[in-house]
Amino acid sequence: MKKHSFYLELGAAGICLKFSCSRFAAQARQHIFLSKDFNGRIVGSIEYMEDDSVSRMIRVPCKPNVVHIAKEDLGKGHQTILLRMFDKFTIALDVQKNRVTVRYPSDAPIRLMLDDVLQAALQPILDRQGGFILHGSCMVYKGIAVVFMGNSGSGKSTTAFNLIRFGFHCYADDAVLVTPVGDALWAWPLAREFSIRPLSFRLFREHGVRIGDYKKDGEKYYFSQDFEKYSGAIIKHICFVEVSGEAETNIICLNPEETLQILLQENRHFSFMGRQSARVYSKTLAQKVPMPLRACVGINLDSQGSALKNIVTGHAPPSVKKCSAISFDVGRKQKISLIQRAWSNAGQEPLEKLIPLLGDFDLKVFTLALGFFQTYPLAHIEPVEAPFSNGIIPPKFEASWLRAANWVEGCQKLLLLTGVEVLERFALAWIKSAPFIYPFLKVLTSLDPEKSEQVEKAWNLYKGENSKSDNNDSKSIKIHLSNFQNVFARSNPAFQDWRSSLLSSKNEISHIYCWITQGEHLGRKDMLALFKIIRKIPMLTVVPVGLNNKDIFTTPIEFVRFALECGLRPKISRLTPLCCLSNEDANFLLNGGAFERRTREGEARLPDNNMFWLEKPYSACKSCGFYSLGFCRGGFFSNK
Repeated sequence: MKKHSFYLELGAAGICLKFSCSRFAAQARQHIFLSKDFNGRIVGSIEYMEDDSVSRMIRVPCKPNVVHIAKEDLGKGHQTILLRMFDKFTIALDVQKNRVTVRYPSDAPIRLMLDDVLQAALQPILDRQGGFILHGSCMVYKGIAVVFMGNSGSGKSTTAFNLIRFGFHCYADDAVLVTPVGDALWAWPLAREFSIRPLSFRLFREHGVRIGDYKKDGEKYYFSQDFEKYSGAIIKHICFVEVSGEAETNIICLNPEETLQILLQENRHFSFMGRQSARVYSKTLAQKVPMPLRACVGINLDSQGSALKNIVTGHAPPSVKKCSAISFDVGRKQKISLIQRAWSNAGQEPLEKLIPLLGDFDLKVFTLALGFFQTYPLAHIEPVEAPFSNGIIPPKFEASWLRAANWVEGCQKLLLLTGVEVLERFALAWIKSAPFIYPFLKVLTSLDPEKSEQVEKAWNLYKGENSKSDNNDSKSIKIHLSNFQNVFARSNPAFQDWRSSLLSSKNEISHIYCWITQGEHLGRKDMLALFKIIRKIPMLTVVPVGLNNKDIFTTPIEFVRFALECGLRPKISRLTPLCCLSNEDANFLLNGGAFERRTREGEARLPDNNMFWLEKPYSACKSCGFYSLGFCRGGFFSNK
């Protein structure tokens, strides 16, 4: 079998890579910097061999988001290393001094072989050269290298990618090859392709940065680069990156002690194969890198790139003031504080400001916002099956505990912040965390087919996942009636359309939600016509919607009373602020078993019965007896 040999150059030294597959070899040359000919000293070799038998070598269950490593030392520089990658692929490395044989299954992705597996194979060879692999991005300007390091979402790849516009070359996207040359550390080119995530892609588009050719693979956007010189660059800076959320970028200089302290806090600054030696590598970096930096990067891309270039070229030295965490978190702290305040302001959460954070560029803020909506009860109201047909949110749809106007404004800002690519990546996560967001996104994207398509695609995926979780029950579809414009009137075309849809699909419906406003006038003939249609549907939930939380919900209660008289078993939504019910109505609903109750696995039982606490009550609800009985979820109204 013909071997395809190429060389990874480390100055006067080189590492030979051999591939048995021509397609593998071609993709390797596209993905990493390899030369065909090399006349220097060969310090190691890596040979890839396809071997499906390795899939049976690790049978223990592994976590899907990590790499499981099993080593066996056979002596005299010979060891075997088994890698279980993300609980999908097993790869075997046979290490004999400076020679590494990689055996991989035929279904393993080539990109995986050229990223994580290549790093694993390189590490034992680099060890013998006194080198190692840093987890970060490396950018080079006129022979000077700056390595950006930080946790996932810190902005290192985005910052590095931005510097391409300022004349920098990318030597590494995720793994930086480092070897000692004299008293200095040098970085060597590895990655021909550079990747950014959807939020970063959106940031560049919003700032009018012209983005060239790219290809999408999974959730990342990949950009190719090509430059002729394969020479190394001296590492003058390592830069610990954080996202501020502010416009401007602030950069400070660190001393060796501060640098070592940061490096020792987190061994993930190094490749997963070298983390057992993280302490040694950290001391080497702190001693040999002349000017370590810490950057609080802002979203003004021009200012960000200019500030970093001026430091690398020596035109503007960084600040030498004492490193302070406070100076790096101004913008982020404001957003996090907004989320924290929302937890303690029931009924007055600033939804119009919180919803846009679901598309925030700062990954930490984005994650916290997502977490808020995952546990925010009002976000879990199931939306209408088909949003308002005329694309207009009814003006009276503004109960203080529901506040649709705030949802609309927040969703408008969110859509302004995000492009189609971000919707494709995150819309499903938004809907999972806040199902109520769907109808507003759908209505607001009605004039933008691309965005509307992504919203609808995410909604269908959400419904499909819910259907699977219900053990594939064919009767899991929920139909929701929005009846804000006297839709119960039998002469209203909207009612006739809804009635027809019920008659044609009633065998598939298990639950109907009726949203009833206080201002509607429901005649018994109209209600009776409705009840005849839905009599065989197992569940009917009434959601009272008032203009403010001082309304007494007489119309929805009359609807429930008549439904009970007609033999139906309606429930009034537990999202109803029970302080809006009169004592007479509350007693009637309680005695008639018409309160919706839901228990969830893992919640603490009440001491005297079989009900469950639904959540910690808000302060305004502690004296309300309905909460302790499990009827009212509490907190969905304001005392003001």
